[in-house]
Amino acid sequence: MHHETRLHRCIATGTTAAGFFTGLSSPSLVDLLARGTTLDFLAVELQHAPIDPAMCGNLLRAMQAADPDVTPMVRLPDHSVYWIQQSLDAGYTGLIAPLTESADQARQLVRAAYFPPVGARSFAGSVRTSMYGIKPDQANESTILLPQIESARGLEHVDEILAVDGVSGVLFGPEDLSLDCGWHGIDFWTHPPFLAAIERVLSACRTHNKLATILTGAPLAARDAGFSIIGFGGDQAYIRNQLVANCNEQTEAIHDPGQTASTAVSRIETYRSCIDRFNAWVDANLQSGADGFRHDASPDAFFSLSVYGAQIGRRDWSIRALSHVQRDLMDDDGVLRQRANRAQMMTYMPAWYAWAALDVEMLDLGSRLLSYITRFQDPRTGGFFAGEPERDAGKGLIDFDGTAISIVALTRGGRIEPARRGADFLLNLLQAQSAPDERFCTTWSAPDTLLDDPRHVDPVTILRWDEPKQHYYKVGLFVVALVHVYGATGESGYLDAATTLYQKTIDRAADLWTNTISHKMCWAAMTLHSLTGKPQYLDQACRFADHIIGLQQADGAFIYPEIWTEHPPENLDVVPNIGAQFALWVTRALQGLEIDG
Repeated sequence: MHHETRLHRCIATGTTAAGFFTGLSSPSLVDLLARGTTLDFLAVELQHAPIDPAMCGNLLRAMQAADPDVTPMVRLPDHSVYWIQQSLDAGYTGLIAPLTESADQARQLVRAAYFPPVGARSFAGSVRTSMYGIKPDQANESTILLPQIESARGLEHVDEILAVDGVSGVLFGPEDLSLDCGWHGIDFWTHPPFLAAIERVLSACRTHNKLATILTGAPLAARDAGFSIIGFGGDQAYIRNQLVANCNEQTEAIHDPGQTASTAVSRIETYRSCIDRFNAWVDANLQSGADGFRHDASPDAFFSLSVYGAQIGRRDWSIRALSHVQRDLMDDDGVLRQRANRAQMMTYMPAWYAWAALDVEMLDLGSRLLSYITRFQDPRTGGFFAGEPERDAGKGLIDFDGTAISIVALTRGGRIEPARRGADFLLNLLQAQSAPDERFCTTWSAPDTLLDDPRHVDPVTILRWDEPKQHYYKVGLFVVALVHVYGATGESGYLDAATTLYQKTIDRAADLWTNTISHKMCWAAMTLHSLTGKPQYLDQACRFADHIIGLQQADGAFIYPEIWTEHPPENLDVVPNIGAQFALWVTRALQGLEIDG
């Protein structure tokens, strides 16, 4: 009896298929996966797990009892006829054959996997694969045979392997191929030789009209590249990376006497009060007329307030700010008439305003601002130039803050390629740091000074862990930017770099929790918490937020001790902007507490 499973239907309709690998000898786990998901296939791992034929059969029974439509596959331990025929007779539909490097090997696989006339599979008329009534023609039709390409030699011969009749396609193995080719430890999906290898495999699959399959931790990148069958993980890795990590986090929280339910309740009340008081200050001090804000302020006053308004449901604030900027402070091509000391941060504020415009659906304005931002992207490095002289010269200072916020705005606007190039610039910068000092480079001449001369491109300032004034601020921005690109591309290298940079800063910083410059680390922590759900990030975000709360004054506005200790009413170039950022981070922490509570 022939049964068409989900993977067969995906192949027939040209739909991308998703699957998961299991290497734990647990029928209960297989039952849970098959019953609780809509995976197109489940693959039992024999190559890297000690599973014998009897357990292999038990896992298949659990799988098919839970969901007969999920396609049962197996990754063989080797190319032996014994394992191929044991697996097929048990009822597995798909076979993945590791370490395939030649057409001769592929022909031997076909010979073992198919009945005549295609191959020479041994016939047993009473086996489970067909409910004890095997039909060779139907068995041949439903079998999926995937040699695995995971070595330089296999890659060299992929076209010949795919040309063999009976080979359904190939499974591309990034990890083993990277080891064999000397690429291990890098971000595959930005490495040109790796991308060339992918294109070689995909091109051969297209030529022979065969299936392009992959096992990867970056499934969205694989899908976008053109793979049609994607395995995105395995049970052992998921348990190690998620279950074990979560158990450790919960254990640490339980052991920490400072973490109590009342702590969360108290924080929620305090954070709500802080936000309400700042919002009242905005209403009392900034609004002018029925639909505007005060016109005696520069663009500096409103760029983060425009985003904050959209995030807390005060679209009227965002629209007021954006309308004021568009009407009074912006040229037709999107150029903001910025203050003199902002002349070399040409993308920073436009990126914030673009983000806000997209959030409140002022799409034409958002598009104009994004187009303006991309004019400053260095085509060579992917970073964003600090000013017009650098842009016009095609060399010079890169503005790290502007680069990071531009990446955020571009991803939110769906302009993924320039955002990816910007993120690659950040990755290259981070990889250039010299161990073991873990120094952090910036091309500014000094932490608080912008260079006026774009010819000064060779010297760099090293911001050390023991001189962290701007370090924390930039780390927060970098983490958020990299996570945004991970969310847009699914490429794990961006997330890995973000979490590593964040954790190194947490581990090394001496005054992180009491330094206001670190306020963007609160944003980074909540961004990671929103993505992963890990309680440690929420706890750290709340520690940052607790410090921010202490900076709020009686009237609801905030001070910034490292920069100014007072906020006279006429100082409308900094107070609304900084206050809106502080209030935004507190809002994010509050939302996390309310969801987790």
